[in-house]
Amino acid sequence: MGLLKPAAKGGGNVTVQGSSNSSKLTFTLGDGDIEVQLPANYTAAGASTANGAAVAGDPGDTAAFDFAITLNIPANATVSEQSRVVSATANGGQVATATITQAAGDPTLSVTPSVINLNNAGDVESATVQTNTNWRIKVVPDA
Repeated sequence: MGLLKPAAKGGGNVTVQGSSNSSKLTFTLGDGDIEVQLPANYTAAGASTANGAAVAGDPGDTAAFDFAITLNIPANATVSEQSRVVSATANGGQVATATITQAAGDPTLSVTPSVINLNNAGDVESATVQTNTNWRIKVVPDA
């Protein structure tokens, strides 16, 4: 493993893969801010295997086997890059890690109501502003 896996800012599946000769692998999530759940199963030697359970037939007893675990990464709703470490621990305690990095999401701005009418009498109007980043509004007088 020991690599960087990119994730689209809009989310989607990211597959971490490698090879092992361990009788079982246990996947865990480490540091990071991507909110993701580990799936209950991964693929080992072409067969679905429960996380932390012995690999059927112990193919690692005679040779290395390929494994893969697919995580469903949600869309990044922030304007910052996010990441999450995924670790695979072999039966003997050896640990390999991969870091999933996700591109920053798009800035958002929502104002309700969508139209505000201002008059010269100085009446107060209210609006609700929702955003995922800071904005600056500058009023430019007519020339």
